[in-house]
Amino acid sequence: MSAPTATGPPPGWYPDPAGGQGVRWWDGLRWTASTVADPLAAWNPARAAVERELAFYGWGQWAAIGVAASAVLGALLALAYASAWRHYLHGFHQVFVAAENHQAAPNPPTLPARYYLFSFPLEVLQIASQVVLLVWQFRAASAARILGYPARHRPGWGIGFWFIPIANLFCPYQAVRDCLPAQDRKASVVMRFWLSLLGADGLSIATLLASPFSRPAGVVLFCGALALWSLFMVLLRQVIAVIAADHRAAIGAAG
Repeated sequence: MSAPTATGPPPGWYPDPAGGQGVRWWDGLRWTASTVADPLAAWNPARAAVERELAFYGWGQWAAIGVAASAVLGALLALAYASAWRHYLHGFHQVFVAAENHQAAPNPPTLPARYYLFSFPLEVLQIASQVVLLVWQFRAASAARILGYPARHRPGWGIGFWFIPIANLFCPYQAVRDCLPAQDRKASVVMRFWLSLLGADGLSIATLLASPFSRPAGVVLFCGALALWSLFMVLLRQVIAVIAADHRAAIGAAG
């Protein structure tokens, strides 16, 4: 079998380089363990959709860690620079007071350069991880749709709802939940994952808001955010694994 390479043909079924009689799935980077003895069966759209999802399985697992880690470190950074945030907010208050009294506005407040030095890579990690998870969700939802699972939203809308206020409180959960069969008992892990995300996100925001005014409150809120983000990471990795296992079983894929 040929070694993984960063360049090559697009994902698809190709003659087995190991010398088998059938075809083997190339995910765009490497040869996978999935083979089909009958080349005509490789063009089954459900199998192809699930293979595209499984090709992103490992990336999704790592992205779950990236989202949780960036959020925890971001909350910790807000706590560490609580005094700087207090001066920053006070500076904005002075700007508004000056504007209301028709006075010359003071210089706009700024945060220390070191804060941006730490926060920028965290933002990059968070955005990159979120993009990877959105790609995984789209592929998983597309596979579930082709497998015939009932869905309340199209795969594209499932992604778009993350960016729509109010709707992003429950519609993305529905989109991920519908990647599993309607009566699947294992789907309860999706609800637990979603509640942990809402709680962790809320505590991170509360940490940012409370830290400049009360360090003890900020520490307590950060500890709560740390616990929930850790739970979120574990549950999201379980969600990805449960959906992958169900879809793999649905098409009878090996491995």
